[in-house]
Amino acid sequence: MVRFIGLWLACIVVLVLRRPDLVAHPEFLAEDGVIFFREQLLLGITSLWQPYAGYHHLLARLVPLAGAGLPAVAIPAFYAAVVVALEAACCAAVGALLEEVVARESMRWLIALALAACIPADDVIGSLSNLQWYLALPLLTASVVPFPRRFVRAARVAAPLVGLTTPQGIFALPFAAWRWIRRGERGDAWTPTLYAAASVLNVVTTRDPAGLHPTPGWPLAAAISTCYRVGDALWLGRSGAETIAAHWSAEGAVLGAVTIAALSTLVARVLGPRAALALLFVLFAPIALTMNARDLEGASLAHYALFGGDRYFFTACAALLVATLVAATRLPLPARVIVLVLACATSLFANFREPQPLENDDWPGWAPQVDRWRADLGAGRPTAQLSVPIPPRWQLVLPACRRTAGGTLSCG
Repeated sequence: MVRFIGLWLACIVVLVLRRPDLVAHPEFLAEDGVIFFREQLLLGITSLWQPYAGYHHLLARLVPLAGAGLPAVAIPAFYAAVVVALEAACCAAVGALLEEVVARESMRWLIALALAACIPADDVIGSLSNLQWYLALPLLTASVVPFPRRFVRAARVAAPLVGLTTPQGIFALPFAAWRWIRRGERGDAWTPTLYAAASVLNVVTTRDPAGLHPTPGWPLAAAISTCYRVGDALWLGRSGAETIAAHWSAEGAVLGAVTIAALSTLVARVLGPRAALALLFVLFAPIALTMNARDLEGASLAHYALFGGDRYFFTACAALLVATLVAATRLPLPARVIVLVLACATSLFANFREPQPLENDDWPGWAPQVDRWRADLGAGRPTAQLSVPIPPRWQLVLPACRRTAGGTLSCG
């Protein structure tokens, strides 16, 4: 436990170094304020099962409830602190779960720190609405690889909770089926089963499921954008991959495809064909499903790169990085160093940079008005509508509300 805490703290440091603005100038960003904060104010405990974007966000919804008593000016910092702590714990948990396949503790630490440092994740780190992408990492790991028995109970408890927070557990279905078919092999079948079942339940119980609006030409868009956003961005960083896509689009797609093919071949030769097949499934299934369900901005024939959404490629980048580093642990030292440099070095430097300033980032100036609105609502007094600008260009609208004669809340 002491070693895990040490790794967890190290991952926190890495994530904060990537996003120092979370400490220096915490702000609500997009859905964190407009959806999660607002609905906690208006719905209270019932916000726990309020869907958004076609599924439930159980664990993410708990954070606003936990911070409900704080003054408004402190709430963005509270959200960021809790989210970064959970994201770091997920990175550390992946390292711990790999004990059965990576014998050296130093390499497990390296993998966990690489997850925190090397994946393009500007819109994910510290974001409550994107917490699900990190939460899915240890559950995906536990679904794919055998892990120590002392973690089985924790994994089985976490699986349904995370499944009720993200639909990504659907991708654990083939791994759950394989575990039950090959029950004589190492690995826990219940963890992927509970995770997948909870994610399916999450989606089918949503009262207002997201409509299906596929991205035009989504199969080709998914394949080519994965070449840019995974094959190129993982080792060049997002800015490097974006530059290649803008100036040498065909060469960039080929480079990404060759990178993915080369690393998948390395995984197949070192860890076996089944490991390579599992990797390829995790690389392409999430973005293929996303593009088949949503008309993603920037996914037209002219903009395959999709450089506005790190989250869509987060799982694929993490899978390729972890599989590559696990395979590297089985190589001779010179080859291991070469693989580590190719997998991490360039993106490592690219990911530690000054964040871009945000528009509408004056939450401290608006916080007193938000507190007055909350106080009036809590005291049963009528409230006037309050509209607060939220980065990047959103509006947090707190409606005019009053208590009816029956004591219920009526908001216009």
